[in-house]
Order: sequence, then C-alpha cells, then structure tokens
Amino acid sequence: MLNKFSMRSPWLVFVVSLFGCWGAVAPASAQSGSMNGPKFKQAQGALTFVLERLAPGDRFGLVDYSDQVAVWKPKLQDMTPENRRSALNYVRNLRSGGAANIEAALGAGFKLVAGSDRPTSARRI
Repeated sequence: MLNKFSMRSPWLVFVVSLFGCWGAVAPASAQSGSMNGPKFKQAQGALTFVLERLAPGDRFGLVDYSDQVAVWKPKLQDMTPENRRSALNYVRNLRSGGAANIEAALGAGFKLVAGSDRPTSARRI
C-alpha cells in the first residue's frame, strides 16, 4: 500500500513532431498557422489538454522537432501559473514543416532530465 509520502509528482518531457506530413508542406518562408493540417491541430490540442491539467509540483519540459530541434526551456520546469501560460503560448505558436530528426529530439529530451536530483525516480519521455 502506498501512502501519500511515497508518491512523487511526475517529471514529464513532451517530444512533439513538427514533421511536414502533419500539415500542408510548404517552404519555411511560406509557413503560417493556416499551413497546419487537422492532425497537427489535434496533436496541439492534446498537448494543450495535458498542460492544462498538470498539477503544482509536476515538472515538465517541451521538445519540438522537424529537421531542427528546439526546447521550450533548457531545464525541466515546475508547473506554476506563469510556466503554464508560457508553455501553452509556446504550443499555440508551433508550426509544422521540415523533416523528422527524432534521434536528436529524443537526445534533447533525455538531456533535460539527465541532471535530475531524483536519480532513482521514474522518468517519462
């Protein structure tokens, strides 16, 4: 039986593909919000749903990728009202396009949790 002191808030890293097949493929200079297809919008909506439901004490990070990899913040962040607003704004401004460099994206996700001060805790990427 678990007691309330044995439960820890999760540490989550969301790795989001911006690969061009999610929306209409167009040159980078022509991409805009209108270039994103329904699958991409559905993925954005799902990530928004999760971010809106993370609890105080949860730690999280965001990695997005196409042919390039970007991170929202260089370290995992505690869920605070300010971080929630910032992360939701980041997700809202994502645009699809490019190729898929998942190897580099997963590497960036692992790097976010590599300096964990809870070395034995479960991690989800």
